[in-house]
Amino acid sequence: MAREGIYKFKMVKNAGIFFFAFLLLASASCKFNPNLQGKGTESIQGIWEEDSVEYQDERLQYSRHQFRFTCDSVYLTIKTFAKVNTYADSCFNNGSWTEYAKRTYLSKGDTLMLTTTFTKSNFKQKISGCYRVGQ
Repeated sequence: MAREGIYKFKMVKNAGIFFFAFLLLASASCKFNPNLQGKGTESIQGIWEEDSVEYQDERLQYSRHQFRFTCDSVYLTIKTFAKVNTYADSCFNNGSWTEYAKRTYLSKGDTLMLTTTFTKSNFKQKISGCYRVGQ
C-alpha cells in the first residue's frame, strides 16, 4: 500500500514538471507582432476615382472604381451597374451593387501591383455572400 502512494506522488510530480515546462515554452514562444505598416509610395497617396466608363450607356454591365491609398495599403470600392441579371435575384439589387476589397500594394518604377481580397463594406474579411469572394 505504501508503494502505491509513492507511485502516485511520482506521477503527480512528473505531470507538474511537464505542465510547468509546457507553460514556460508556450510563454517564451509568444510575442507581439511588430507594427508592419509601411510608408508606401507618397506620390499616389489619397483617393483616386474613376469619373466615367467609355460607352457605359451601351454596355450591359460596367464598373466604376475608387482607390484609396493609405500608407502601404489600398482600399478598393467597385460600383457595378448592370442591365442583365447574372446573379441570384436576392443579390441583383435592381442592377446596381457595391463591392469592396483591400490589401497592400507594391510599386516598382512605373508599375503598380495590386492583389486584393474582397471584403465586407467595413473592410473586414468576407467569407461568403453575393458577388465575388476571395482574391
